[in-house]
Amino acid sequence: MGDIANRPYFLSIMAGGPTQITPPLISRTTGIPTIFMVAPILDDQNAPLGLVGAGISLKYIQQIAEELKAGQTGYGFIVAEDGTYISHPDANLVMQKKITQHEAPSKKTLGRHMVSSESGIYRYSQENEKMVAFYQPIPITGWSVASVLPEKELFAPVIQMMRLLTIITLFFAILISIAILLAMQRLMKPLQVLTQRTQEIAAGHLEGVDLEVGSQDEIGSLSRSFNIMTGNLKKTLSVLKKSEDNYRGIFENSLVGILQVSIKGRVINANPAMARILGYDSAQTLIHSDQEIGRELYVNPEDRQRIFTLLGETGSIQNQEVQFYRVDHSIIWVSIAASLIRDDQGEPLQVEAIVIDISDRKAADEDLRHLRNYLSGIINSMPSALAGVDRKGRVTQWNTKAEKVTGLSMEQAQSKPLGNVFPHLADEIERIYAAIRAAGPDH
Repeated sequence: MGDIANRPYFLSIMAGGPTQITPPLISRTTGIPTIFMVAPILDDQNAPLGLVGAGISLKYIQQIAEELKAGQTGYGFIVAEDGTYISHPDANLVMQKKITQHEAPSKKTLGRHMVSSESGIYRYSQENEKMVAFYQPIPITGWSVASVLPEKELFAPVIQMMRLLTIITLFFAILISIAILLAMQRLMKPLQVLTQRTQEIAAGHLEGVDLEVGSQDEIGSLSRSFNIMTGNLKKTLSVLKKSEDNYRGIFENSLVGILQVSIKGRVINANPAMARILGYDSAQTLIHSDQEIGRELYVNPEDRQRIFTLLGETGSIQNQEVQFYRVDHSIIWVSIAASLIRDDQGEPLQVEAIVIDISDRKAADEDLRHLRNYLSGIINSMPSALAGVDRKGRVTQWNTKAEKVTGLSMEQAQSKPLGNVFPHLADEIERIYAAIRAAGPDH
């Protein structure tokens, strides 16, 4: 068994390097040119303990490369990541020369393309004959494979050649993948089971059985700790699920609209009540409506700007009354209470709002205002002085004639005792008060 302690790949793995494929090396065990596929063996702290690897003889690779021949006089060759010839019909080049150092400029240019992991077609002249090279990288290995043939022979075998290149490329990819997979499965099976269970939990599948603890080593200790963690996680998620269900019930069944809006004005989430307020069939229809809040929802866009300014200054608002457009473009009055949500860096993220349709109340207020104006007009048009009082005899109503008789405006007479504004009725005041008290609390 050869000593590999000073091999670059061994030093790389022990320094924390990843799974890798070496350039061609002379095996210290067999003395045969060989490439090695190596992967680290890690302890529970992810520190390298050693490596596992497999070697592939270059003779085997060279036999495969011979199949790259296309046409009557074409040939194939393979170069390593650094440009070293791994396989070539000229045995003097194999493991001895690099294509990037070839004497011919055209060959050197081809080499630069190949070691750059490019794929394509390169045309050049060789001894007054036009040649075409098809080259393609081999995944994972860092190698590049090429098939060269005279241009005049190109069209006859081109389909077979491209298929062969693809097959060889896939072969190397599959061969190397299988070798690494088999090696890692033998050594890492317990960790693979742990990883699989972790992925299941990450996907939300907590119903799986606990990991089997089959040893007392670090892997066994890790499995036990993982089982404990999974149990605690199940309990925590159960509590969170109940909280979520409670919140969802409140959200879905609330009689007031609940709305989440992005800073740019897009609806993120909404409850059924919010959809009804805006005239949508469902919350999902509202969410997917692409409605832009600032431009399409507010009747007066400056209201949105004012609300966002207040949110930026105070973080929350209450009882902001604005007008919204419903989906049918009818106008409604709403009252908004909202909070500005920020991210971990303090940047504005979204707005969460409670919206109440106050259109009926606004309509009732408007009707009451008209009624009051109407009654005030009637009262003020009466030819005699009229004063309304509350149960304590204080003035609540005062018409124009009363202002002329007393010389007092409504503002001056408001809330004053009746006897103070009509002193000449002093003899009648007690009788008036007695009538008010006799009328009872509902009059």
